[in-house]
Amino acid sequence: MLYKQLREEVTSKVKYINLSNPSEKAWENTQIVKLLRLAETNTDRIGDMTLLARAGEFIKSQEPECTPKKYGIKTLKGILKVSGLFEIIESQDVQQNSGSVLYKSKVLRRLG
Repeated sequence: MLYKQLREEVTSKVKYINLSNPSEKAWENTQIVKLLRLAETNTDRIGDMTLLARAGEFIKSQEPECTPKKYGIKTLKGILKVSGLFEIIESQDVQQNSGSVLYKSKVLRRLG
């Protein structure tokens, strides 16, 4: 009985994704993707792209419990990649031994 209650409590807080075929998930309807898109309009942009580090800070300030781990993924960059909904640019600064990730939502093309 206790096991059943605990299992229900844990599974209610975790969003499961089939990582062997992540496109099965309707990513555009997930809270984390909605927050990534909201961050695009609510954080300073670099050209037409959003710095993922700033988006992460924004998401944490809005919904601290909404993390990539809830979706079975380690990082926000992983969410960007696996969802297929964003364009991503990664850059490395060799002198400072650091890198950054920029992203923007892909424009959906309608067939017609």
